[in-house]
Amino acid sequence: MKKTVKKISQDLLFIISIFSLVILILALAFILLGYRPFIIKSASMEPFYPKGSLVFIDTKIPLSEIKIGDVIAFKISTGAFVLHRLIFIKDGYSLLQGDANNDAQTLHLNDTNFIGRDVFLIPRLGFVVEKMLNSYSTIWIVIISLLVLSCISLKRV
Repeated sequence: MKKTVKKISQDLLFIISIFSLVILILALAFILLGYRPFIIKSASMEPFYPKGSLVFIDTKIPLSEIKIGDVIAFKISTGAFVLHRLIFIKDGYSLLQGDANNDAQTLHLNDTNFIGRDVFLIPRLGFVVEKMLNSYSTIWIVIISLLVLSCISLKRV
């Protein structure tokens, strides 16, 4: 019985370790390919972009390819990053609005404040990522994953 519990524990740790490493590798690959992750911190884009979601922004797309209806990320004068829908463009000025907002905001979009266009999002994953980034848990997950993988590999040799 003890041997079975120990085996299940080892297998579970192995699966968690592999899963953690795969997620880490995928995240790094997306970043290297020019996709920037953002955590949605407000409800301004609900219901399609729920608060706490992780959205990936294509930073390689030029501003000239953005069209009405696109959801874009941009930086405002306070330095904060915003994700809103482009609803109107005229004379270099853009009208942007959160899907859940009643009011739009006017912004002169340029290559300095434009970040990119959304590619996809993973609902609620931003909460998990934010928690990991705000603590040492990410470092511990990587260290423990590597240790577990090393121990299991050594035992199988």
